[in-house]
Amino acid sequence: MLRSLVVLIVCLAFVSVAGATEYTMESFDSVTSNVFDDDALVNICREFYENTDDIDLARKVQSMWQSIDEENVKEYFAGLAATNADSPKVLYLYGRVLDDPIEQIKAGRKVVELDPKWSYGYRLILATYANYLFMGMGDDIDTAAIAVELPTDGHLFMKWVELEPDNPVANQFLYEYQVYTGRYDDALAGLKKAQGLAMRWANNGAFAELYAKMGRLDDALASTKADIESYAGAIPADKMDFYIQKSYVSALRNAGKYDAAIEYLKNLPEYDTSSDIEYDLACLYALTGDTENAMKCLDKSAELGWNNSRQLTNDEDLKSLASDSRWDGIVRTVAANHEAGMDERKAEALAGKIERDTPDGIMVDLDGNKVSFADLRGNVVVLDFWATWCGPCRMAMPLIDEFVKDHKKDGVRVISLNVWEKGRKKARKFMDDNGYAMELLFGSNELTQAFGVRGIPTLVVIDKNGKIRYQESGYNDGLVDNLIWWTDDLLGKQ
Repeated sequence: MLRSLVVLIVCLAFVSVAGATEYTMESFDSVTSNVFDDDALVNICREFYENTDDIDLARKVQSMWQSIDEENVKEYFAGLAATNADSPKVLYLYGRVLDDPIEQIKAGRKVVELDPKWSYGYRLILATYANYLFMGMGDDIDTAAIAVELPTDGHLFMKWVELEPDNPVANQFLYEYQVYTGRYDDALAGLKKAQGLAMRWANNGAFAELYAKMGRLDDALASTKADIESYAGAIPADKMDFYIQKSYVSALRNAGKYDAAIEYLKNLPEYDTSSDIEYDLACLYALTGDTENAMKCLDKSAELGWNNSRQLTNDEDLKSLASDSRWDGIVRTVAANHEAGMDERKAEALAGKIERDTPDGIMVDLDGNKVSFADLRGNVVVLDFWATWCGPCRMAMPLIDEFVKDHKKDGVRVISLNVWEKGRKKARKFMDDNGYAMELLFGSNELTQAFGVRGIPTLVVIDKNGKIRYQESGYNDGLVDNLIWWTDDLLGKQ
């Protein structure tokens, strides 16, 4: 794909809460905050579900329960549905844990039939379409079968908005349905309405994407500029134009406006002198099937210093070029560029060195044993805050694993600290399935807050004396090199 902008991302055998004065969101968060044992958490979830009439709390409880023990939660709610076939609440929650999207839709239809004024039946049906058709989730899902059902339920998108005119989710689903079905004028009206209601999803980035699909390219560019400029302060002033360019080309690409994106890039002042622009042009030409121009731009990009070997060899947009006789030569040139720029990248990586005390806090291992940061003193510690559901985390973990297996020196401990999800089985299975060599520990929300972690992945590198010396958030293609340089620096091996 086109070179990314920046990943700003920039996630006990039994415990009872008997005696709690009330079952609320706040008390659920409090009771589960420092519990990691799977069986204990399932018992807490069951107890809260059975003692609340709050559907939103029930949804939250069920989601945590499902993330911890999927089979257990399915069995529980299947049993409830079998004996409460006329309960909209039970059927709705049962539908949420079904694997088959078509069965989820059918369950939602039954809920709507039982209570047409209750919004959650609509939510169950329409979230299925939004997830699998509009947002492309679930690679192994038969989207064609789901698309067949859509005409039957299309009217429900508007129906939900009529029931709850100010509901952000209802309005977003209607907007996505209108975009998916090519009703761009209606989508634009809905987007403007949502913006007027200050719904967070109705941002300038959404306007840029929609205007690009509509062919209103000047408006798309203006919205892109407004979107990027809203990050003033987070983005260096001298990089603003670069991010506007990248974001606008991305909007055009996502809208399938490849020719417009090519024309835009070729009219930039930096055209023919920028390795980034030539690389992006190569991707766009490859997507249009123009192999000759794609190879010329790729060759020019390498000549101008493009050095991201990992992206080049893994880029899905360029897969069609790999059989060309010129491909291997370009790969070698890019690899040579990468090697030639090593000293500059190393200096940049080490320039980010800081010194900050490691906060107090406790982590938990797979057996439930507590691990403190005092226990780690004397080692250089690489701490990766991650979660199984986090896409950028999943991209970074193979790079961390490569560092551990091929480059880690004695005196370095690399810890994958699982946060923002509950239980231990899911994370352990994920690590085992991928054969990752990092040490797996678990951390609480309080620990992430103490470290100032606002998004994951976040990497923290701690020296032998317990001082934080390097910290980085988001996915970085150069992570392996950075880890080598950071840990060597703290080991005194420069």
